[in-house]
This record gives sequence, C-alpha cells and structure tokens, in this order.
Amino acid sequence: MYVRDKFVLNDTLYFQSQDDILCIKLAADKVNLQNDVYICLCYVIPENSSRQAFVTTHTYDRLLDFYTGLIIKYGDALNFILCGDFNSRTSNLPDFVTDDNASNFGFLPEDYCADVSLTRQSLDNGILNNYGTQLLDICKQSGLRILNGRVGDDRNIGNIHMWLVLAQA
Repeated sequence: MYVRDKFVLNDTLYFQSQDDILCIKLAADKVNLQNDVYICLCYVIPENSSRQAFVTTHTYDRLLDFYTGLIIKYGDALNFILCGDFNSRTSNLPDFVTDDNASNFGFLPEDYCADVSLTRQSLDNGILNNYGTQLLDICKQSGLRILNGRVGDDRNIGNIHMWLVLAQA
C-alpha cells in the first residue's frame, strides 16, 4: 500500500495481522473530514489452498474482531473502508438483513435502525462459495456494504475480477 507523504503520521500504520490484513489510519485533518479514516487492505487465501494449513485463525474472524474493536472505540464516528481480494463469490444475494424493522418483530426496540435495501448487481449471478456466505454474514453483522456493482464504473455490472470494496452503510 502506498500513501502520499502528506498523509503519513507516526500512527498511520494502525493494524497488521499476519501477512493478509493491513490497516492504515488517515488523520481527519489531513483528509478534511471530521473523523479519521481507516483503510483496511485484505487478502483471503483461496478455499482449498495448501497455504490454509499455516493459518491458525481465519482472516474473516480476525477482520470482524478488528472491526468490532473499532466500532466499540469510535461508534458512529468511524469512517472505515475495507478492500482487497476476498476470493468470495456472493451471487446476487443481499449483504444486509432483509425485513428487519421493528414493526416486523415485537422484541426490537422502537429506536432500532433497520438495514436499508440497496440494489447490487453481480456477475457472480447464481455462484456462491463458502467464503461468499461468510462475507455476506460479515456485512450483515457489521453494517459494511459491498460497493462492487453499486457505484462508479461498476454500477449495475458487479465485475468479479475487481477488488472488492466494502464501506459502512
């Protein structure tokens, strides 16, 4: 990961886990925002790779633990972007919890914030692997959303050979 000198501070390298997760922090005043921005770069080893034998804790588990720690520390003041090669095939399945509003369930608090339905296109249509299921679960648990197939030049396409980018909903 390359970062311009003007954005680098002593604490720019914020987190590193093994050789598959790297997170940097860009100071809010350097990027003209109210809160710092955390950019996490990740590589998930493909399913059935011989390299899996050397991994003690799955990348998705470490990612979720790291993200949860940031949420506990910063709450709504967190700007978080996760990008990388996740080796996940998600089909066109939702990356949010469907029909989870308070009126559908009597036990949810009145101020419950329901997930927002966002249309996403994917060329994975009909293809789902185990990592895809895990990635969709992480999105549902964390509020992160897959941007591929939703924004920019990839809107309504969902190219499977692009790096996957997730951001907070």
